[in-house]
Amino acid sequence: MKFTNIEKNKKYPIIIWGHPKGTHTHSWIHYRFFRAFRYLWFDVQWLENKKKNLPNKNKDYIIITETGQDRILLENFSNKWRVFDHNISHKRYSELKNKNIIPFWVIRYNLAKFTDKKIWQYITEWDTPIMDTEEYYFQLKNPRILRWSELLPHEISHTPYHYNNNKDVIFIGSRRHNNFIQLEQLRFRCIKNKKRFKQYGKHILLRQPFFNSSFVSPEDMEEISRSAYIAPALQGVQVDDGYIPCRLFINMSLSILAVSNNPYVYNLFDNDEVIVDRNIGKMMEKAERIIRDKKVDQYTKKALKKVKEEHTYINRIEELFSYL
Repeated sequence: MKFTNIEKNKKYPIIIWGHPKGTHTHSWIHYRFFRAFRYLWFDVQWLENKKKNLPNKNKDYIIITETGQDRILLENFSNKWRVFDHNISHKRYSELKNKNIIPFWVIRYNLAKFTDKKIWQYITEWDTPIMDTEEYYFQLKNPRILRWSELLPHEISHTPYHYNNNKDVIFIGSRRHNNFIQLEQLRFRCIKNKKRFKQYGKHILLRQPFFNSSFVSPEDMEEISRSAYIAPALQGVQVDDGYIPCRLFINMSLSILAVSNNPYVYNLFDNDEVIVDRNIGKMMEKAERIIRDKKVDQYTKKALKKVKEEHTYINRIEELFSYL
């Protein structure tokens, strides 16, 4: 793939503006953007949302930020800057009235549904119930990009599957009210089939020891995921939203069998690259059949190749830069 938009904008210094490393989920996104730009040999800085860090107002910058950490930057805005602002609302964007601010969101295939009250209802991981029609069309007409693998292309290489059925079934991610049912279905199925289920991440509803969940570093995550029997990218309400999680892309880039309960995954991947079924039991049956037939590497090699070529941070930077 030719990255013509990246090459065209190589002369501009980049600023990643927002969360310092390790302080917020979005800080990992900022960290990965920073790594990708550095790999591409851009002049790049990663700056915390503080007044003392404000860029030179007379210098042309391309800046990537997000709505939770953009206040100081936008209050002191310069028209020399071009800013990609993740998740900025229509109301706030309209108040700023600046074409140099480019709003963008992560793609949700089923962005909204029309309700009996004639308003747009939005489904998110936080269950925010309402998106008005104006906001809906605002998001629809502005840049929306897919999630991505955290690894850069040169870091992605195939590792054969271990075929050890005694390994754990794992889920890396938080247990919340909106995915609790799906995770419980997975856990009880593991108990029934004499598999051990482990969750790594926050437990929002009950105390951690009850489910033996724990935190895992990004470094340990790779080893734990690769050594698992199955590591499904399981979702709750986001299945109806059409949001494809980064976990799926990450698993593929690590040569892990891609298993999901989100049917929208078939918008991106073929049925010989990913195992998908909304029914948790059927999803696991399909994945176990592929393992029994020793076809895992056929799936993972093809999926890994597609992620390496189409779904890294470099691909998303190229796409964002097409809007400059």
